[in-house]
Amino acid sequence: MTSASATHVLTRSASRALYAEGDNKFGQICTGTADSKKGDVHTHNRVLVARDVTAFAAGGSLASGHTIFTTGRFGVNSCGCDRWQQLGIGGKVGGAAGYTWEAGATAQRAPRRVAALEGKEVVDLAAGDDHSAAMLASGEVWTWGRGHVGQLGRPKQFVSTPAVSPQLSGARAIAASGDCTCAWLERRGGAQCVGRCAAVEAALKDALQSKLMQNEQLQQHQQRQQ
Repeated sequence: MTSASATHVLTRSASRALYAEGDNKFGQICTGTADSKKGDVHTHNRVLVARDVTAFAAGGSLASGHTIFTTGRFGVNSCGCDRWQQLGIGGKVGGAAGYTWEAGATAQRAPRRVAALEGKEVVDLAAGDDHSAAMLASGEVWTWGRGHVGQLGRPKQFVSTPAVSPQLSGARAIAASGDCTCAWLERRGGAQCVGRCAAVEAALKDALQSKLMQNEQLQQHQQRQQ
């Protein structure tokens, strides 16, 4: 399985090891380092990010890049650009402890736990250019980051730490790209998309269908193993 932003690619192996490659300008490769020259770090070599990864997403435009992932059943880790609070760790733009200033954006170089989701059973993740989303086992969806065109499913333009999104909750799968977030809602029997979605909505709906099929296949496999 893979997830890609405009600057980097995440790949999960069959053994659930997560690898990253691409631009590491903002620390989105999660190696603990960042480079100020775009495109010359780990462009062709996969780097191990974490093991036992159950969900993951790569986000970011050409001017950013961030990674979110879960290990085990609970909680979320994030790294990379946090200019718009898309990492969910509540940092202040431009100089918070643990950050470096890179080309006008804060860079979190190593994975950091998202405190607001600690102890939550996260089963799906999605990331757009400057925002992120997590779906819990209950179907509740939490969003954070930039929300200037409604992509968080909340009225606020910025959310520094994850908060419940009423418009997207009750979901079976989530997907995001650019300034758009989509969720497959049980109550609608279809997709609900929020934000600036015209250019990406069709692709995100296809992504939701793929996730639903994968989840169904996994459930069938688990039932056969019982």
